[in-house]
Amino acid sequence: MRSKTKKITGRCLIAGSLLVGVLVAGTIAYTPPITGAPEGISSLEKVHIGGIEQWIMVRGRSTANPVLLFLHGGAGTAEMGLVRKHLAPLEEHFIIVEWDQRGAGKSCTGAARAAEFTIDRFVEDTIELTGYLRDRFGQNRIYLIGHSWGSLLGMKAVQVGPEYYAAYIGTGQVSDFPRMEQAGYQYALEAAQTDCNEKAVQQLRDIGPPDSNGVYQSGFEGTAVERKWMTCYGGFAYGQSSLIPMALENLMVPEYNFTDIVRFVRGMTLEKKNRMMEEEVLKTNLFEEIPAVEVPVYFLLGRHDYNCPSIVAAEYFDHLEAPYKELVWFEHSAHSPCFEESEKFCRIVIGLKEEQICVR
Repeated sequence: MRSKTKKITGRCLIAGSLLVGVLVAGTIAYTPPITGAPEGISSLEKVHIGGIEQWIMVRGRSTANPVLLFLHGGAGTAEMGLVRKHLAPLEEHFIIVEWDQRGAGKSCTGAARAAEFTIDRFVEDTIELTGYLRDRFGQNRIYLIGHSWGSLLGMKAVQVGPEYYAAYIGTGQVSDFPRMEQAGYQYALEAAQTDCNEKAVQQLRDIGPPDSNGVYQSGFEGTAVERKWMTCYGGFAYGQSSLIPMALENLMVPEYNFTDIVRFVRGMTLEKKNRMMEEEVLKTNLFEEIPAVEVPVYFLLGRHDYNCPSIVAAEYFDHLEAPYKELVWFEHSAHSPCFEESEKFCRIVIGLKEEQICVR
């Protein structure tokens, strides 16, 4: 039987998000306090990183705990609301920091939009923020989680500054973009054929598979078609045909007021970001660029991820050399095990902190 999909466009999502934002978001953004934690921290803060002001959310029950920096996806898709809701158990064991990167979420200001957008610039921001957190909390090394686009930044950061990090945790892990694009297209086409969805099959055949460089003949229009049907068949969120529930869950939080929601939408549609994606990101091949790192590595992969296909990430894991490495599969997740199976995700991250006593 052909599945029924909701015909909701990106514009409807944006308009709906803004309308709900007007109704529920206050003028003052804040992150809720952590009750019963007199030595804890819960704050939204502006920090001067890379020559501009950028926002971070800092939460933890004790400032004596190790720092864990979360690098969100996109580029341009800040995840402050999702991190606070789904990764709350980590606050017991870490000072968890979610950073809205330049041009994303709360950090999509005029200065950020006018600033440089290159992979190297974002990696430099990551290293600079790492230094700030190390100094502020008196720690030689911090933990790093990279999700999706953030996993590209994370791998590059630990390659550049291994001495700054206790361990790297990748989820929705980037590997080889051309192969990722090919695997995503093949999944969408096979799923549509199995579903006897003639419309989807025709649209996918019209754009044709990406070439050996992962590029569609129609450019980003082809990418949009593939992403639409890949998402429809659960390749982004397992068992879900739409990203709307996750998007609203991320935005309808006290950390984002109405102005922040507007900034969030701008960050997702930023032209300079799209140019960086086309000119740099889609050409990334970590098999060649980062064959080895000098920190412990953990890949926490969704079995059904076809946004950054986990079948390719698992091959990269096998290829990667590291002093210690471990791969954990999440059988009921696609692109975001950190949010789709957050209880298991948090349990593993908390456990690996104890492992580091033996590993390092």
